[in-house]
Amino acid sequence: MSIDNKTTENGKLPLQNVICCGYFEKLLQNFGWFSIQTEEGEKLCMPYMLSGNEKIRVNNCPACGKEVRSVEIEPDFLSRCI
Repeated sequence: MSIDNKTTENGKLPLQNVICCGYFEKLLQNFGWFSIQTEEGEKLCMPYMLSGNEKIRVNNCPACGKEVRSVEIEPDFLSRCI
């Protein structure tokens, strides 16, 4: 599951960029992210939270429960998800 990283003129995410209910996008900057290299460049994937030195993977949206573990985003997308 990947999301398009284009934003509207007012800086808000258009509907096709919403991963699930919209709440998860508001939390993107609060998570750590693993990264992978693709043909298109670096992608951030598999969000996690730190618990001490342990990385706890986020499998589901805390609001609606949709699976978000397989989300892939562009690194600069985080700064536009406010």
